[in-house]
Amino acid sequence: MIQSNSAFNEPQANPMSIVPRKEPIVKQALRIASEGLRSRYSDKGILAGGTHFADVWIRDCCYAGLGALMLKDSVIVKNSLRSMVEYMKDDGQIPLRIGQKYFLLRYFHINGPQGGVYKEDKYVSVPRDSNSLYMVLLKHYIDETQDWAFVEDNYEALKKIIDWNFKCCEDMDMLMTEGYYAGWADSLKKTGKVLYTNVLHCVATQYFSELGSHIGKKADAEMYLQFSKRVKASLNDQFWNGSYYIDWIDKDRRVEVFSTEANVIAVMLGVTTKEQSEAIESYMFNNKMNDSFCVSTNHQKHAMRDIYPPFVGIRLQDYHNGLKWLWVGCLDAVAKSRNGQQDRAVEALTRIAAKIVEYDGVFEVYEKDGPPLQRFFYRSEKLFAWSSGLFVWACHQVGVDLSD
Repeated sequence: MIQSNSAFNEPQANPMSIVPRKEPIVKQALRIASEGLRSRYSDKGILAGGTHFADVWIRDCCYAGLGALMLKDSVIVKNSLRSMVEYMKDDGQIPLRIGQKYFLLRYFHINGPQGGVYKEDKYVSVPRDSNSLYMVLLKHYIDETQDWAFVEDNYEALKKIIDWNFKCCEDMDMLMTEGYYAGWADSLKKTGKVLYTNVLHCVATQYFSELGSHIGKKADAEMYLQFSKRVKASLNDQFWNGSYYIDWIDKDRRVEVFSTEANVIAVMLGVTTKEQSEAIESYMFNNKMNDSFCVSTNHQKHAMRDIYPPFVGIRLQDYHNGLKWLWVGCLDAVAKSRNGQQDRAVEALTRIAAKIVEYDGVFEVYEKDGPPLQRFFYRSEKLFAWSSGLFVWACHQVGVDLSD
């Protein structure tokens, strides 16, 4: 997602925030991230940002909601889940976002028609991750609250949501297919079977099975458990290259780029074996992907032909192809912790925390050398809920020491 924001002020490092204090730096960052996340709560759910992303973007809301649960803010998460069902299409599709229907109007500061948006804003493809992320957030919500009445009251809608994923599968392998710009990295022309989408699809199917089993839907639970196993087998058969999962497969084309977020989600949510988890971590370590304040989004550059052409024209071809996103680093830290690399996990979160404190906020995206992105045609959103929420969540999952 992208839009110009040239009218906003330049972010400045806060000189007071980098003076040594009694309070640990991770604790400082956690306070900043928590306050930023809570500032994005609305009656329909968690807003992605406060300026050009001031809507309930479903993927942002679902990731940010994990952090809200750690803050014990379960009401905003439940409201978010309700809103997504309210705006669900009859065929089960969860929208891309809820709010401004015509995104470009935000650039002109016009408050246009409101509602659900079901196609990505380049009007090429239908987003593919909203339904899976809904199920991921729901599972974490239930784990935290034990609100099983929500599952029982909405079970038929939940079944529609997971069934929509399978409507997007073209082969017996049960892997979802998609067109350009359908995932989070919506400046890239990923097409066909994409790793990120299908890792989430695998996990979401398993979660639906577990939820159904708990409320006595035994037949559904067993069927979708088998579906999840088939998706997982297909992932390993088609995407695993011996060292990591490759990025996407389009007919005869196999794109071998290492996509960080998809690989670490696979580790973090239990898709990988222990050996695969260790191989992924070794690949990242050997290729020095962690030698910065935040892990890289990918290893090997995406080809220029795979980048949204206008981004090349405005020299923003690195938006999803080299810039730094804190939320990816947060997931990487959790994956490291679950892979037995606790010291590396804490180190990764501490580096991210230092960046949050340095600029006194959680920005959407950062230059490779550290400052929030500030270019002629685009300025990074401040108080970015997605990264704020995942930093909060990661601190709790990794178990960093927040004592004075």
